[in-house]
Amino acid sequence: WIVVALALSVFLNGYLLKGIGASTTPIQQAVAFAPDSTAPSQNPSPKKKSGILRVLGASRDQVREKDSKSDNEFTPEEAYHLQMIKQTKERKFPGTIDTAVSRLKRSDSSVSVLSSGISTPLNLGAATPYMTESPVMSRSNSLLFSSQSLGLSTGPEAPKRAASPAPVAEPIPVEVKPSPSTNLIAPVPAVKEKAVFGIPTPLGTPRGTTESIGRRSYEECLKTFEDEGVTALNDEEIILLSQKGKIAPYALEKILGDMTRAVKIRRALISRSSTTKTLENSVIPMNDYDYSKVFGACCENVIGFMPLPLGVAGPLTIDGESVIIPMATAEGTLVASTSRGCKALNAGGGVTTVLTQDAMTRGPCIEFPSIVDAAKAKLWIDSPEGSQILRDAFDSTSRFARLQGLKCALAGRTLYVRFASSTGDAMGMNMISKGTEKALAVMSEHFPTMSVLALSGNYCTDKKPNAMNWIEGRGKSVVAEAVVPGNVVKSVLKTTVRDLVFLNGKKNLQGSAMAGSIGGFNAHAANILTAMFLATGQDPAQNVVSSNCMTHMEAVNQDQDLLITVSMPSIEVGTVGGGTVLGPQGAVLEMLGLRGAHPTSPGHNARRLARVIAAAVMAGELSLMSALAAGHLIKAHMAHNRSQPTTPLPTRPGTPAPFATLDVMAAAGQAVEAEREKRKEDEKSAGVGATEGSG
Repeated sequence: WIVVALALSVFLNGYLLKGIGASTTPIQQAVAFAPDSTAPSQNPSPKKKSGILRVLGASRDQVREKDSKSDNEFTPEEAYHLQMIKQTKERKFPGTIDTAVSRLKRSDSSVSVLSSGISTPLNLGAATPYMTESPVMSRSNSLLFSSQSLGLSTGPEAPKRAASPAPVAEPIPVEVKPSPSTNLIAPVPAVKEKAVFGIPTPLGTPRGTTESIGRRSYEECLKTFEDEGVTALNDEEIILLSQKGKIAPYALEKILGDMTRAVKIRRALISRSSTTKTLENSVIPMNDYDYSKVFGACCENVIGFMPLPLGVAGPLTIDGESVIIPMATAEGTLVASTSRGCKALNAGGGVTTVLTQDAMTRGPCIEFPSIVDAAKAKLWIDSPEGSQILRDAFDSTSRFARLQGLKCALAGRTLYVRFASSTGDAMGMNMISKGTEKALAVMSEHFPTMSVLALSGNYCTDKKPNAMNWIEGRGKSVVAEAVVPGNVVKSVLKTTVRDLVFLNGKKNLQGSAMAGSIGGFNAHAANILTAMFLATGQDPAQNVVSSNCMTHMEAVNQDQDLLITVSMPSIEVGTVGGGTVLGPQGAVLEMLGLRGAHPTSPGHNARRLARVIAAAVMAGELSLMSALAAGHLIKAHMAHNRSQPTTPLPTRPGTPAPFATLDVMAAAGQAVEAEREKRKEDEKSAGVGATEGSG
């Protein structure tokens, strides 16, 4: 049978090729028409005949002769189609034939021809045995052409061949409509085709649930999922089931067991349902990441990870130890400026730090039936007996949590209690919440009518500007101090001790007070703190409270040197839990020698990290204040943190009105500068500050 099949195939191929090679003229064909509902007709009723008009073996002359007859001999449909043929023959088309795709089935199918960029008319030939008898490759949209199936003329210089007679066969009925782009007659299907398997239509389209390349139908996918599980489905099939609500997108990691694959599928789901549809192929990285550390701990509905530039400032000598300052930031000049501050601080012997308090807080709000009951509860908590009962209950929940203090405040019938506890090397929010919940449960045994409204009543206070944390402290309270020699201030910082002290009082102290600031008596403490938070896996939202800072400067040693201190009462950090479990952030802590819990002294690593942050903030404060005093801030940012203007300055239109104000400001600035120069001249004549620069 194989031999017979091969022989038959060779015979048919040769027979077909012979027929194709016998093509002679571009028009020696038969054209078959079916009534066209889109053809204009004044009288829809047929005159001579209805149904299908069949013309067999019509030559060019025959078509021309028939077309020249009276219109009364043809129905309106026939006259319309013959007119279209005439226009096709007479019209000239620029270019060459780029595409001609046809598909043909048996007598119950149809022919479709698509063309673009045609230089000469495309002629449809009469049906031959090759067209009606040969199988059609519908999967690849292929068509076997014979001498009469498609005739193409390439110009007057094209060689002509002798015509070969073609067997007469039953013509195939087709419906012909004019192509709106080329005015050519393109046959269209008269019978609706079945859906073709293998069309990779995008999901979300009307055909998005049918079979496509690499994906089964929705019904098959659902049955496979129910019978064999998700392991028997590919990515596209899982996406289809998720779009239909059969697989929850947030649970992909749990269902698939493959974290990276879950992230990839979730990206596709989000991208295809969005308006931009860019996420699926975006540059947001997703591969080569340990998502097992993220799942159930750090983030949900993960679609990748966000890399940030990581730089280092320093080293900076802190309490006699040289430390690299890691900073993850996208702000130019920040790392360079902090490094300059480190250089100046090191020249004076480095930074000394002290830790004054280590206590995370949680402040629930408790409702009572009356103010009398609320007052009794407050008195009980403040008493030695009540506080000891709550302390014992609190401390029983953890090896590291140790209740250090209770502070109460009464507002109407609501009692606020602020629990303060050490939490070891963890930042401690979960730890203290667990202890607070246990203590309140014991307290309810003594006051059955109390009702806990919220475990956190904003009396803590967490991630919100407030005076409570500025005054009472939260987390780690650190004070740092350093002395910078006057010659270093001049050579490294390019300013003077006098100018720095004067500017700090006017800006950081008086200016912040004028703004009603709480804990904001500094230049940019949040800049350095947040960059270190991101680098070491801390909660970046806690920079709101942690960046509370007061920067103080004064002249010492007969006003020759600069004394600088920073006081930060609420640095909320930890080296255990949270983002510290992530690989890159953990590696940064390891570089500092502070990863994880301290083996012998619980809480030492977290306290040390708070000291390092306070010292780094001092370096950043010193450098920025020096730049402001010397007038170098804008120059530095233009050199390191700004691109060139897109529009050249000379071509920008002028706006005269604001420049009048600018002239006044410039005159005022010149007056201040003149006064400063005069003061320095007076000092020089008196023999004071002769070695100091102008800044």
